[in-house]
Amino acid sequence: MYGIGQAIYVFAGMVGIVLVSGAYEYLHIPKLFLFLLCGAFAGTLEGSFIGFPTYIIFMKLIPIGIEGTIMCIYTTYTGLCNVMFREYMGIFVNDAFLNLTNENMDNYLRA
Repeated sequence: MYGIGQAIYVFAGMVGIVLVSGAYEYLHIPKLFLFLLCGAFAGTLEGSFIGFPTYIIFMKLIPIGIEGTIMCIYTTYTGLCNVMFREYMGIFVNDAFLNLTNENMDNYLRA
């Protein structure tokens, strides 16, 4: 399942490139459809496929009585890592090594 989640992540990145490059105009695909496909839809599926196997394993390992607390901590940790830290790490790498910023996106397709 983890591989499926990563494949969805790569697919969403490719759809994002189509959206940023403007190729959607030549393909006659609505911009809103691509935005929803690579954003909300792909992100939800990816998170589900990546997180579901570990949730199952954790539920088998956690002792009875503290499973709610441990699952709350685990869910918070995975949420922070998958949502917040992944995005900030991408912003850092783009800015520090590829010289991509909101003001200068000239090197986007070469990166």
